[in-house]
Amino acid sequence: MNANDLKEQLLLLNNFKFGKFGEVIYEHYLKSLCIQFENVCLKGLQADFRVGEDLIDVKSKRNLGQSKERYNIIPISNKMKGIKYRMVVFNKSRIVLHDEDKKIFQTYPYNSLIVKLFDNLTKSSKKHPTVKAKKSNTWNNIKNEVEGFFENANISARAIHRNCQRRFGNEHPHNLKPSKKGEDVVVYVAYADTNLEIVDFIFAFPASDYYKFPNIPNPRLHKTKKDINHTDSKYFFKSLAELYDQFFLRFPCSAKS
Repeated sequence: MNANDLKEQLLLLNNFKFGKFGEVIYEHYLKSLCIQFENVCLKGLQADFRVGEDLIDVKSKRNLGQSKERYNIIPISNKMKGIKYRMVVFNKSRIVLHDEDKKIFQTYPYNSLIVKLFDNLTKSSKKHPTVKAKKSNTWNNIKNEVEGFFENANISARAIHRNCQRRFGNEHPHNLKPSKKGEDVVVYVAYADTNLEIVDFIFAFPASDYYKFPNIPNPRLHKTKKDINHTDSKYFFKSLAELYDQFFLRFPCSAKS
């Protein structure tokens, strides 16, 4: 694949995959400078990386059809408190990385390195493809599957979900709280889209652990909500497959004979 082929492929990518490639570029930048970081995008945070004490959200922009280079500017109203933004702009002649003040800190030509990073991302996607819901596979089907999994282990569970979780910042559904029915486990599936095709993260926990989670100081609608962003990573799962494979390993006391 040459540079022109790569640009054509970038134009064809959907926004989700294009954003992922921007994150790959930024991650390569960090690694090239031996900067230690943590990928936090699967922990329910409004960020992609933790670098030192900073939470970094990477924003990508396509400007492949214009000769003039452009910056990626985020409106103040769209910025989250406590988050720093780094921009990856794919211009016609080069890729530019800059901060919120338009200060450029790295550039890359469309060379073999970028092609290799793209190929690696593509291969990874094929190896671990996104499981898309069939049209008939509504939330009720998914909910029944999740609750059925725990029922087979003689455990009562309640599964809830939300579309486009990132629009809500760090606020999660009020019904995360265990119900009066007294289920043993609560499973919250957070989707990144409206079609239930892309799982952002899954937050699952023994119901009794709910009361250990810290509260959000000033929640909307003045309802008590838990700050799951500051809970142990053991409660987070990347997919339903990982949930089924790992839950009882992480919470062995939940299993019943």
